[in-house]
Amino acid sequence: MDEFKLPLKYTTKTNQFILSLIFLLMPLWAVILPFTIGLSLNQFFQVPIILFLFFLVLLFIFLALVFEDDKIIMTRHWVSFPLFLIPRLKFKREFAYQEILKADIVSDLPNKEQIVLFFNNNLNLTMDLKFFKNIQEIEQFLLTIEICAKNCERSSNLIEYQNKILIAELKDNTLSYTKLWDEELNYRFCPTNFQPLTIGARLRNDQFIVLKQIAFGGFSAVYLATNLNKQEVILKEMVIYNFLTPEQVIKVNELFRREASILAKLNHPKIAKILDFFVENERHYIVLEKIWGENLRLKIRETGCLDENLIIQIAHKLALILDYIHGLNPPVIHRDISPDNIILQNNQDVFLIDFGSANEIISSATRTMIGKKAYISPEQFKGKANKASDLYSLGSTLFYLATAQEPEALTQQELIKFKPNCSVFLNKLIKDLTNLDYNKRPLLNDVLSKIDSVLNDLA
Repeated sequence: MDEFKLPLKYTTKTNQFILSLIFLLMPLWAVILPFTIGLSLNQFFQVPIILFLFFLVLLFIFLALVFEDDKIIMTRHWVSFPLFLIPRLKFKREFAYQEILKADIVSDLPNKEQIVLFFNNNLNLTMDLKFFKNIQEIEQFLLTIEICAKNCERSSNLIEYQNKILIAELKDNTLSYTKLWDEELNYRFCPTNFQPLTIGARLRNDQFIVLKQIAFGGFSAVYLATNLNKQEVILKEMVIYNFLTPEQVIKVNELFRREASILAKLNHPKIAKILDFFVENERHYIVLEKIWGENLRLKIRETGCLDENLIIQIAHKLALILDYIHGLNPPVIHRDISPDNIILQNNQDVFLIDFGSANEIISSATRTMIGKKAYISPEQFKGKANKASDLYSLGSTLFYLATAQEPEALTQQELIKFKPNCSVFLNKLIKDLTNLDYNKRPLLNDVLSKIDSVLNDLA
């Protein structure tokens, strides 16, 4: 693979003015240069004015070289800054990414953002974002820092700013990924094909027989199957070996067994149980308990949006389930809260199915974002899911239940814009849960407390 090298233009108004002045005066000093060199051969030390003019020309050439250099160069291992910035960096031009300790976005005035980089030798560099060539190059600079400077602490202001750029480009379909971006992100949500199992296929020494295919796409498929006791079960299949090196295969197998073992130990009456997991013919399988009922997506297609009181009850039941899995040691993150993975039974019981850990394994192995992008938080989109990511997905799901419309991806949802007659509580709940900054989303305990209060008023 060719060495990645990303040039980004960065120049100030002062630079542009000085460079313009130098070029404006070029006829003068360009004539002086050969003249002074010729005279100095014979009269260098006898005529002081010749010496002065000679050094004046050299100064102009030096300034032209300094102020014409307007490129930040980024590779996988280091970043190099333009010559005119190095006095601020103690005349060091090139920095390895491990030397960058922190990156922040500061703003003294509206629309005057600056990025501040802090280095491990007590240096810091402040750059006005307006002096980059365009918003796409700012985006590329920030993403390269995120990917390559793995030990760099990124402030909440910087993350929020980066999210705004990402969301704006997703809305406008103007994503501007460079070669580095292609390697890291190009395959996200990208469909790939594999041959699914046929009806009647037998697995694990005939312990499971495939009855029908429920869904498939990308790297996975879901089947209805029966076990030796003629009980119906759900079989989830992942096929990723074709994309891996031998070392990655070992890593994926370890990750699969660890994640499946953790999920198999979950013990909650409203979570579909994992009955078995295994690898066969280079395919990973998870066997899930079949929960009777229909998922919320099918429910909405049949009936339209749900009654607000029912939505709040569903929110309460889902929050209790999340409280259980997030409270485990270590915490378990679902990663795939969406209408497709929530079963609503006739008695209004709610079940959570199909954890997204399998998707996480696929994403880690193939660098492919697996999941439903309308319900994925900005940090999970970047591969950094945490407990608050499940809350974002919960808020997006509640929005869907209230509107029967797919939520806009990577957006803070405001229900009142779509349902002006919605309650203040539900609008605020959804808006808070889908805050783009996960640090500003409410804590799960606070969510449960507020929902309990509303349900008590409704009782």
